[in-house]
Amino acid sequence: AGGAAVAVALAIGATAGATAGYLGGATDQVVSRGIDMLMAFPSVLIALLFWIAFGAGWVTVLLAVAVINIPTFARQ
Repeated sequence: AGGAAVAVALAIGATAGATAGYLGGATDQVVSRGIDMLMAFPSVLIALLFWIAFGAGWVTVLLAVAVINIPTFARQ
């Protein structure tokens, strides 16, 4: 599950970061603010919100870990 979560985070984060960097301007601002909003919330809070929304399970853990790690790949 850990490798899959990292793969999902890498796919989304790298795509968002590359798109923002390539297009620049307003797209860069929107993507950067979205990443800033993800980074503003504590990881435990994001995990709890996913647990409340989707219930307990491996898919929920995978999604929560992926979303928590998206900024890491988008900012690289």
